[in-house]
Amino acid sequence: MPHKFRLGQLVRLRSQAAARNANRIYEIVSLLPDDAEPPGYRIRSTEAGTCDAREPELVPASRTSNPAS
Repeated sequence: MPHKFRLGQLVRLRSQAAARNANRIYEIVSLLPDDAEPPGYRIRSTEAGTCDAREPELVPASRTSNPAS
């Protein structure tokens, strides 16, 4: 299954999208191997550091997007 997101793309964690502090934005810094289902990513934010996430956990974001809208 191909990756939906690309390197450098800004994303939010789905669990945070509905949370009060949904302003945390992550950058895709690497794609995890394609053998995993669903595809995975290494993501980084200045506040939370680096972690791994699977595609269903992520939603697209931008630095100017308003999560309340």
